[in-house]
Amino acid sequence: MNTPKKASVAQHFVRYALANVLVLAAGFVSFPITTRLLSSDEFGVLSYWESGMLVLVAILKLGASDGAMRFYPHQGDANGMSRYATNMLAVPALMGLLGWALVMVITAGAAATGWLDHPTVVFLALAQVLPLAWGALALRVLQAQERSGINAALSVVWRWLTVGATVLVLLWVTASASGVLMAKLAVHILVIGGLLVWLVPKLPVARSSFDWAEVKVGLHYGMPLALMELSNIALWYIDRFMMKWLIDDFAVIGIYSIGFSLAIYVDQLISTALSQALTPVTTRVYATEGAAAVRAVKLRVMRPLVFICFALSTGLIIAGHDFLTILASADKASASPVFITAGVFFLVRAMVWAAAEGLLLHKRSKTVFVLTIVAALANAGANFVLIPRFGMMGSVYATGLSVVGLQLLFFTFCPRELKVLPQGSVLLKAALACAVCLGLSAETSLFGLVNHVARLGGAAALVGAVFGAAMLTDANLRAVALSVMRKLQGRAPA
Repeated sequence: MNTPKKASVAQHFVRYALANVLVLAAGFVSFPITTRLLSSDEFGVLSYWESGMLVLVAILKLGASDGAMRFYPHQGDANGMSRYATNMLAVPALMGLLGWALVMVITAGAAATGWLDHPTVVFLALAQVLPLAWGALALRVLQAQERSGINAALSVVWRWLTVGATVLVLLWVTASASGVLMAKLAVHILVIGGLLVWLVPKLPVARSSFDWAEVKVGLHYGMPLALMELSNIALWYIDRFMMKWLIDDFAVIGIYSIGFSLAIYVDQLISTALSQALTPVTTRVYATEGAAAVRAVKLRVMRPLVFICFALSTGLIIAGHDFLTILASADKASASPVFITAGVFFLVRAMVWAAAEGLLLHKRSKTVFVLTIVAALANAGANFVLIPRFGMMGSVYATGLSVVGLQLLFFTFCPRELKVLPQGSVLLKAALACAVCLGLSAETSLFGLVNHVARLGGAAALVGAVFGAAMLTDANLRAVALSVMRKLQGRAPA
């Protein structure tokens, strides 16, 4: 198999970062269309069964995608590649196929006995499990080969094809959860099928290379990581299952899912970009310069991060209802408290994550795994207590407190040499800026603006002006701003 020419770390980062932006843009395009065309009940059904689909994908992958990355034979000969393709890829893929077939048989039996409320939706959701599991495995092979260009381009094409197919089906076929799942299944088959047709012939699978001992090595490595993925899914998506059990109203689940999904975009905007940018840097700095240098990097990052997270939280509180109404329509506006509350929780989580980052630098993955399970169980317990008392908002409180609580646990167990806290002066200035914005907004009814678009613009101007002034009172951030201005002025003649 030909080894592709290796790109630099910077090139990989730029490719993946650009892909993330384009994928996130696709989400902002599809979200208002989907929420406007689907009823709250249909959106709830879709969200519920897609959450179940994610659980099955994590189970049926058997951790093989992580093994595909870890055990790729970068210096191996043809025999080594054959053993890898057979034992790390083909055998787990076939095991996943058998598990998926068993799930489909059980589901067919449940449908035949009338146990399922939405059998068509269930079958369409479960039909996507196998291609998604195999697709994750194939994409990890590309990542192991450092084919970031193909990987990034494929993720963007896949996401935008999904958006296009979903819109076409909703507009011209059926505005229902089953229609969305049909569109997604068709795109999965097209994209993943094409990827497998291209990739599989390049993987020298051979019966003679089968070695159960190697298969077990891969499974022993990957299963703990698969369990960690499951615990993360439980932490983020168990709320839907708890609401189905305790409320049993897909319309309520739909409203909740609309607000929560939009809040996740806020989380992706900050946390995903932060993780992708900070983790490789702290890993390199820790290996080359030590813990003190890592703390210095984290402190430099946290200074603007605190202002940004406080500013976005303030904007959510002032105009989150307007933003959601513009995107999702007035009849879904009841989802705005979910969006605002969850969004603020996620922004707090981002700040705590930056302070707590460090366990994996000490390779304490088992600690991360155990703490994630603890947080997931706490989320389930909190949902059980809070949903009967507060309805769907109880689920928001439970999930928000759990994801922030997990980061606080990470901070507690983080080695002392890597812990940092934001400077008190930065927190104080950000809090004062937040108070000024909220006070002015309340006293003036956001300058008397009524139209949702105008209110959104007014909130952006207010928050931008107040927080911009607050940031400029910080000597370090002021120096950064002046440096950027000088660079821009220096480039102006060119």
